[in-house]
Amino acid sequence: MFEFFRFLVAPENILFLISLLAFGGLWVLQIFTLAGEGLEAGFEAESDKVKVPTIFFLNALFLFFGVLGFFFNWLLSSVTSLALPAQVILSVLLAVVISWLLAGQFAKWLGQITRGPQNAAPVDFEGCVGKVISQHMTHKMSARVSVTHDVYGNYKLAGRVAVGYDDLEHGDQVRIYRYDTDEEVYFCVPLSEWPQEAGG
Repeated sequence: MFEFFRFLVAPENILFLISLLAFGGLWVLQIFTLAGEGLEAGFEAESDKVKVPTIFFLNALFLFFGVLGFFFNWLLSSVTSLALPAQVILSVLLAVVISWLLAGQFAKWLGQITRGPQNAAPVDFEGCVGKVISQHMTHKMSARVSVTHDVYGNYKLAGRVAVGYDDLEHGDQVRIYRYDTDEEVYFCVPLSEWPQEAGG
């Protein structure tokens, strides 16, 4: 156990340890919905334009980089006779490339399973009741909304406050007003103010 701890805090592994600590910090922010608007903004997977919160991508990136960095440092020290600086540089390069690719794939996969069922059209969620699960929601900045549909169950969608309504906070209940195909976002109205006519 002591040897494992020494391996974790060895100078050549500090960068990877910091990466895992950053993952832990972001995970706490995500669990307690303390992430700022920048981290809640959409990250776009290049292959199919799937958007997920940036914090999801960063969580995966820091986790993969830390774990892979430790692994490559251990592997290279065991099977090669490289000098320590060369070993660390090679480990970092390998971990950066592979973790970036894996984090991108993770974001794509996560976006596919959270954007809604394959047989549901965006309009199907219009009129549904949901709850803001991000820290803030405004008419300019997208936030995550947990929505319950009678047929498709519970899904997390990207939403914004419809123009003419006050900003919303975490835990506020909303009604999905309409889906904007250009912005790929659902405009929401505070549940307490429905069915007043909402702005576009």
